[in-house]
Amino acid sequence: MELLDMPPEMVQRVVGCYVSKFGVVQAWKTRSICRTWREYVEYEVLARQPVRAFTRQGSLSGREILRHNMATFVAYRIKNPKGLNTFLPNFMNRMITALTQVAGDSNDATQNEYAKLLSHVFANTYEHAYHLIIVNPTKPINANKAAGFAEGMSANLIAAAAAIGSLDAIRHFVAQDSKALWDKSVAFGYPLAAAALAGRDDMVMILYKHLLAVRKAGADKSTYKCLTPAIDAAIRGCQYKVANFLLRAIINYSKPLISAAYAKLLIASVRTGNVKFVSLILDCGVLPTQHTLASAFTLAVKDNHEEIATYFCTGGHIRINKFMDDYGVQSPLKTAVQRGRLELTKALLDMGAYPDGPSNIQEHHWYLHCPLEVAVKKRNVKIVQLLLECGAIPHLVKSYEDIPPPPSAIRVLIDNAKRHNTKPVKFRIRKILKDVSELMVYDPSLPSSNSRGQGTTNLVHFR
Repeated sequence: MELLDMPPEMVQRVVGCYVSKFGVVQAWKTRSICRTWREYVEYEVLARQPVRAFTRQGSLSGREILRHNMATFVAYRIKNPKGLNTFLPNFMNRMITALTQVAGDSNDATQNEYAKLLSHVFANTYEHAYHLIIVNPTKPINANKAAGFAEGMSANLIAAAAAIGSLDAIRHFVAQDSKALWDKSVAFGYPLAAAALAGRDDMVMILYKHLLAVRKAGADKSTYKCLTPAIDAAIRGCQYKVANFLLRAIINYSKPLISAAYAKLLIASVRTGNVKFVSLILDCGVLPTQHTLASAFTLAVKDNHEEIATYFCTGGHIRINKFMDDYGVQSPLKTAVQRGRLELTKALLDMGAYPDGPSNIQEHHWYLHCPLEVAVKKRNVKIVQLLLECGAIPHLVKSYEDIPPPPSAIRVLIDNAKRHNTKPVKFRIRKILKDVSELMVYDPSLPSSNSRGQGTTNLVHFR
């Protein structure tokens, strides 16, 4: 008889014994056995293990498990804290009770649905959610943090009502405090953002139409401060339709996105791993700074989102053979090589990236930062071989005495390439200067100068 053929209660007891003996980290690694086993393990770990099981000294993996599953962890603990400080479960229970009283439906299914939605919005909105979860169960919550969760705060109730998509509940709570509709809840954010994060398309439309009506009535334009957080929430919640609607709305009816807000939205879109969200932000008509683009591209490479990284180049947002920073150090190809992304390196080379890096003559030491030397330092044999096959000059690699000793396979590749490539570095630089000079044209309209600062020779400009 197989283990999973046993009654569910018996299987859960076996999983519980396994987790108790080997710990949450080891048990979490076994989830790939099958879907049924995965469900048993996730329930045992997230619903029944105390917080200290995740935060034991030296258990970084346990903390990461908790960080990435906070919403599910909190949803399970609302009715039974099981080692969690009762402050958060009590707050959630107050919210659920208030919502069910207005709706007139307090059955278990409804309460469980509300618990999941509110936990999801809370975990993805409140910036101190993790620290509030791991606080010692026997100690009181800091008074400053507890102030935002006070009983009867209209902002929390209205945002919670928006998250569950209850228009009746919003009307009920707004009747008690009309200004709170545009206030930010500590736990759930702005009502519009909470609805966007929860995927409540209809609620987003209703709130936005009301926002326009308030604006026409001459209300304070500060009500528009909730739009950018709502777009950010929709992107983080992977709600493309909502994000697209709100982004067009803020561009058409509000002030243009400031650079800081745009950068935040672009980073959030990259984190989704979905190129649709990235193209949505990049093509919204706002001109980003080079630093913003470089940061987003670097994050895409770091998180191994190859499709997004290549989109930055194919879409013309990042020039593949130019430095991404002002110091002549970082280029798209070098970034991919530094992170060891072989497939992305291949894609960039296929798109026309120079294997030796950008040939920017304004940076006299560009050849000291070539991708080949970076690959050698990283001891990545496959990328070294790929760059050499694509024509990278082996002479650009400094002496082995100046870098950590590479594996013998890399030494063989470099030495063989040097024997077959007799062109020294100076020849390469002269060739670059020649290529650049062909791009220069005479322009008599420009001021002229010579080495002494007196006009004798007209300057040139690039085609």
